[in-house]
Amino acid sequence: MKQNYLAEFIFIVILILFSIYRYFYNVESVVMKVFSPTMFAVDLNGNRQIERGEIVCISGIKTFNNNLADVNDELAKKLDVSYKDALSFAYITGDYSNSLLANKSVTFKPDVEQNNPDCVSGDILVNNTSYRKKLLDEGYAYSDMFVYNSAKLKERIEAVKGLHPVVMNRKSKKYHEIGCKFGKAAQDYAVLLKTDLPENAVPCKWCHKAEENPQTPLAPIVYPDRISDGSVKMFLTDMTTHLNVKNDCSSNICQALLTEINNAQESIDVAAYGWVSVTEIDEALKNAVARGVKFRMVYDFSAREAYYPDTTKIARFAVEAKNDLIPGNSRMSEYLMHNKFMIFDGKKVAAGSLNYSKTDFSEFNSNFILFVDSRDVAQVYTQEFEQMLSGKFHTDKTKRAQYTNYKIGDTALQVYFSPQDNTITDKVLRYIDGAKKYIYMPVFVITHKPLEAALLRAKERGVDVRLIVDATNVSAKKSSVQNLRAQGIPVKVENYAGKLHSKSIIIDDEYILAGSMNFSRSGESRNDENMMIIRNPRLAVFYKDFFLYLWNKIPDMYLTRNPRAESIESIGSCFDGIDNDFDGKTDKADEGCYAVKGSK
Repeated sequence: MKQNYLAEFIFIVILILFSIYRYFYNVESVVMKVFSPTMFAVDLNGNRQIERGEIVCISGIKTFNNNLADVNDELAKKLDVSYKDALSFAYITGDYSNSLLANKSVTFKPDVEQNNPDCVSGDILVNNTSYRKKLLDEGYAYSDMFVYNSAKLKERIEAVKGLHPVVMNRKSKKYHEIGCKFGKAAQDYAVLLKTDLPENAVPCKWCHKAEENPQTPLAPIVYPDRISDGSVKMFLTDMTTHLNVKNDCSSNICQALLTEINNAQESIDVAAYGWVSVTEIDEALKNAVARGVKFRMVYDFSAREAYYPDTTKIARFAVEAKNDLIPGNSRMSEYLMHNKFMIFDGKKVAAGSLNYSKTDFSEFNSNFILFVDSRDVAQVYTQEFEQMLSGKFHTDKTKRAQYTNYKIGDTALQVYFSPQDNTITDKVLRYIDGAKKYIYMPVFVITHKPLEAALLRAKERGVDVRLIVDATNVSAKKSSVQNLRAQGIPVKVENYAGKLHSKSIIIDDEYILAGSMNFSRSGESRNDENMMIIRNPRLAVFYKDFFLYLWNKIPDMYLTRNPRAESIESIGSCFDGIDNDFDGKTDKADEGCYAVKGSK
């Protein structure tokens, strides 16, 4: 027995010495698992396995834990925090530490004296910054030894008072109020915020009696998804109320497109970034071809295998089909045919940000789609489509000789295409610089520097500028988010499983600028894209109200924090069967969802 203890002691000593060696030579190690904000497994020996002696504790600070039996009562008493609020605090602190550390490379800085038998104590550097200091500076931790941000800590304490933590039994999916005897009895549980419960979670009948009362409104507020103004109809799909991807065509937007396909008599032209089959849509296209409708298609070559495996299959039914592969031209082959529009019988267009995929047809992602019943507008789109069908993509395309402001009922509409029209530089900036009251932008990504500068100019002249950005792109190297925030423009990052996939701007209760084009250099000057500039006060106010509805549903904490796209922080993302952050891992296999799984 003594020999076993001696062997373990020698192993730990060697591991500590090895860790000290790696620190002094700036060797980074990967965080394998986050157990709590102050305890995690760090791969100190580089073998990608969690071993004894690789459990690291951050010394000198105190945080709350989401363990029902050990929430850190001593800290709660010191800070005058209730048990319920302490669990909420533990939840947001856990989210923060997961986003900083999970699967990240860090440098371990061990303490000289090691007094904890359960872990190796010290600090870690994340991007050359002390993790301990980050927790203290951001108000997530308290310390008797180090300087902490008392104002920020008080701010966090006030913020959690409005949260509603619950205990969910992972096996039964029943959720309980804090203090419920059945919640305490659960062996395999997770402490979650009520807003982050999976869709299949059910309330405990003992502690949620009010939820059994049919007079109690429990259903989430659902914003209307469409508005019609004569020959123009606008759809805005809502990712906050569709947390699962469906394999059918039951959603309103899918039904709207299905109706147009079934009603087509002469032609259907499709410009698709890619295609993922939904049976009803596929069958409707096949039936259209069978009844003599001329089906033509252009699509992106590079996207067809990775995310859109059914693209070439559906293209086989087209009488003519062309992709944007240009043999021998590697530069042009990197550009995207990123359009998403359909033209029906040469007289109606459906265009916007919606990809032809299950996630978008399910309204799992938020998108903007406009149906325009106008031969003139359809003709402009057809000319662009036929350029691509003839083999002219990207910078090979030619500009139109004449541009028209189309009048369709109460709607004035302009249409522009990338890259030939310099849409952002020559068109969008003009409207940004002319804004007087507000500029609201629900966008997938923003990296375009002149646009960023124009938004800052608008803020300086007193315009209310706000953005909601998708979580997958907010940390991109060229993202404008951090600079806009630093200059005082409020930017929220969405915290839902689906993508905020719109590429839109709403201005002054008058204009909507929207289409397939991301607000990036590639979107303007390389990829094949389309954008519509829509002047219609009724549609603009409707879209503004939808933006504010989304803005109010996203917590204010995401004005400064960036939730991971697949994590316990992004509602529904750990239970949807989708690889939300494109890292090859889904749901509980993803590091961001470890806290839901319980162990790995």
